Amino acid sequence: MSSSQDQRPRFFQGQYLGAEDLTAAVEYSHTQHARHLLGAHTWGIALGLQLKESPLPGGRADVRILPGYAWDGFGRPIVVLAPYKIPEVLFSGITFQSGVDDTDEGKKGRLISVWLRYNEDATQNALPGFMECGAGDQPSRVRESFLVEIGRKPNHTDRHDPVLIAGQSVDAEQALKRFDLQAPLLYDESVPHQFLPEQGARSRWMIPIGYVRWLPVQNQTGHFVPRNDSDRPPGSADTLKDSDKIRAIRRYIGVVAEAIEAADGAIRLRDRAKDPASSKFHAPLTVTDPKKPPDNELVWVEGHLRVEGHVKLHTDGSLFAPGSAQNLRIVAGRVSDSGGLVSGDRFTAGRSAAGAYSVLFADPFPSAPVVVASPINAGKNDTLLTLRNLAGKGFDIVSTDVTPGGTGEGKPQDTEFTFIAMGLR
Repeated sequence: MSSSQDQRPRFFQGQYLGAEDLTAAVEYSHTQHARHLLGAHTWGIALGLQLKESPLPGGRADVRILPGYAWDGFGRPIVVLAPYKIPEVLFSGITFQSGVDDTDEGKKGRLISVWLRYNEDATQNALPGFMECGAGDQPSRVRESFLVEIGRKPNHTDRHDPVLIAGQSVDAEQALKRFDLQAPLLYDESVPHQFLPEQGARSRWMIPIGYVRWLPVQNQTGHFVPRNDSDRPPGSADTLKDSDKIRAIRRYIGVVAEAIEAADGAIRLRDRAKDPASSKFHAPLTVTDPKKPPDNELVWVEGHLRVEGHVKLHTDGSLFAPGSAQNLRIVAGRVSDSGGLVSGDRFTAGRSAAGAYSVLFADPFPSAPVVVASPINAGKNDTLLTLRNLAGKGFDIVSTDVTPGGTGEGKPQDTEFTFIAMGLR
């Protein structure tokens, strides 16, 4: 990048343009694009770049990096346009060790991490007769490509070079603390206000894309073997399958924002790998009666949701969502003394005789839920509700007059009631 990364080229009529002017225009655009990538987003994989194994005879495999796109912590693109076969020569330094690679576990291969990093090369030198004398190589293009690296990189200094801020070399995680000790660590390491590496600089920033299994062979060249996705034995210290470990190490891009503005009344959180046609999402309803606007859902989460912390509800956040160590479902409602549904949904109700009611769930529980019922007619607070035939599909209730010494004592009595049922999904 140019040493004047804050200067935008400007041209005027009649100006003599040199190569440095055109280069400055390209570099300025390159710089601002990199700042956008690191300011509005965090670095990582945008799409693709999976490790694809293909079995070979003798238990061997070859591994290819599938096409995809990423950018690193310097805002530089890494693009794989066609499947790239990982060369085995990269693993030639991993040699056979007796007592390690010849054990039952060792024969499954060693799990080796794989990384991509940005690379560039100057290409297309000027043709003879069009070169500037004494200027050396005069390439007209810069080819942006990638390099593959392998092995453990546990520390920041192993994974990437420092960034340059205000003339100081800073670890990206310390970018805010360097000038304010009270500032937090920048865990995502995306620093848009850095002085970006100049063209041709070999600044390193590794992007983790997964693991491969490499089997060293005694007195021979080693080779790839398929990943180990078999179930781990009980009590094993290694509990994750290889595919789960690969997913855990892969670093994907993120979005940096305080507000997410719904374009037209809805925000959807969904897995791009799932068919949109299978979604139950529908666009927000229009307002036909200003006095009764539709109750639209602003945010749709089309999948499971995990919250590490309190879930607060209501307009003022004064209510906490109920929590349980189990996946529970609640059905609640109100039934009239004639057996009609007064409020609630996902159930039906009926009255078969005096004081005899049945409630059926629209979605049966897998086993009998816990049910609590209460009479609500203030004039019939001498009523006893008895729960019968409780099952996953529903329950019966018998309402009885329990007035001591009364003429109706022990007899059925119609009563409006409420209930709540809670059980496993």
